[in-house]
Amino acid sequence: KPVEPRALRRDVSLLDRQQAFGFTQEDTKLLMSPMATTGQEAVGSMGTDTPISAMSDRSKLLYTYFKQNFAQVTNPPIDPIREELVMSLVSFIG
Repeated sequence: KPVEPRALRRDVSLLDRQQAFGFTQEDTKLLMSPMATTGQEAVGSMGTDTPISAMSDRSKLLYTYFKQNFAQVTNPPIDPIREELVMSLVSFIG
């Protein structure tokens, strides 16, 4: 027996829906609005904004005086099972 679609609830505010799905004002302002306006995904990075240890008045551990620049790729792995609409494992031989 097919499941009937549920009616859209009109008594729930947009803010309540955004909070239920984990959207913050920062997500809306910095990610979603520019993407809706330009059609391009926002590019961002995570970093540390802590001051360097050499500038501190307090003594720090030795390893905090060294910083290493690196890039970390966080793309999700290729998943042919859950993304079958956009990828295929079909191979033609011959």
